[in-house]
Amino acid sequence: MRFSYSKIYADLVAPDGTACIVYVARLRAAGFEQENAGYELYRPDGTRLVVHASGPARLEQAPGALDIGFQTARGPFELTSRDEVTSDGALHEPTRGLGWRVVVHRGHAVARELGDAPWTTSGASYADEVVLKKPPRWLGLRRIRWGRAHVGTSSFVFNQLTFASGPAWQAAWQGTRWSTALELQDTASELSSLSIGDAQLTLGAGRPLHVGSALDGERFPGVLARAFARALTGRIEEVRTLSEVTLGERSGALLHEDVRIG
Repeated sequence: MRFSYSKIYADLVAPDGTACIVYVARLRAAGFEQENAGYELYRPDGTRLVVHASGPARLEQAPGALDIGFQTARGPFELTSRDEVTSDGALHEPTRGLGWRVVVHRGHAVARELGDAPWTTSGASYADEVVLKKPPRWLGLRRIRWGRAHVGTSSFVFNQLTFASGPAWQAAWQGTRWSTALELQDTASELSSLSIGDAQLTLGAGRPLHVGSALDGERFPGVLARAFARALTGRIEEVRTLSEVTLGERSGALLHEDVRIG
């Protein structure tokens, strides 16, 4: 079966703890083509707002810049991100048929929605792109642990993939360079600290943003669309968390995910 899937993911974390995650995904499978876009807004009071684009998305990338815009039932939405740390654009290929690259290591983004209930938020941002040439269930993935942190003027990204067979794959960004020197430490089955090269980051209080199926009814409100997604991916359970993190005397925020597949 001819298959291709690409997804641009962008986020921002505001100083008050608001997190906004935006995506534009494009799928081609056996003659079928589909584009999905939307955003998820996580407010400090624990509420989660999932909004889908009602038409095609505008996606513009240039060195140092990422712009996403689309219409929703609530009104027009846009996110603009400008780099503070230029991405090297390196494409990582953990296994055949899977590619991942960071678009924005560290930037500043503004997200806004106009309409009857307008809102605007801004903060430190990150963006990446995933490209698949095989349906996810054919890749043999069993677990994905990913995160990004901005601490003072330093930025960190990590990605660790576990497969049904073979060794795990991992890569981490430490400020200015990539490394495979990544260690994740858990306490009571939750991430408590991580080491990237010579940097030791310690997690503090965490706020769960989403716990449950990555293919839930809010993200996939249509029964047929949800069934099709599950056929391609299999079962996916996600824990998405926003945690306080410290590096020496400095503090910041770590947005991280633990995804289990199958």
